[in-house]
Amino acid sequence: MTEILILAVIAASGILFMVFKCGQIRRVLAFDVLIDITATFLLCLAMAGTFTGIMIGLVAGTIISITLFVMKKILGCDSWTRKGWIHTDMPAREFIATLRTKL
Repeated sequence: MTEILILAVIAASGILFMVFKCGQIRRVLAFDVLIDITATFLLCLAMAGTFTGIMIGLVAGTIISITLFVMKKILGCDSWTRKGWIHTDMPAREFIATLRTKL
C-alpha cells in the first residue's frame, strides 16, 4: 500500500510540475477540470496492465485533482473572453472571512 502511495505522489508531482511550467498559473487553473480528466486517464492508460498500475494512476489523478482544486480556491483563476483574459478575485478571501466570523 505504501508503495502505491509513494509512486502515485511521484507520478502526480511529475505531472503537476509539467502543468505549472505551461505559463501563468492562474490561466492554467482555468482549465483544471480538463487537466484532471486528461491526467487521470493518461496515467491509468500508461500504467495499465496490472491492478497496482491502475491504482497508482487513480491515486495520482486524485492527488492532482485535489492540488488543482485547492490552488484554484486559494489563487483564483483567470477567465478567457472575447476581449482577452479577465482577472478574477481570489475566492478564498470570502471563504476565510466567513470562517473567521463563525469562529
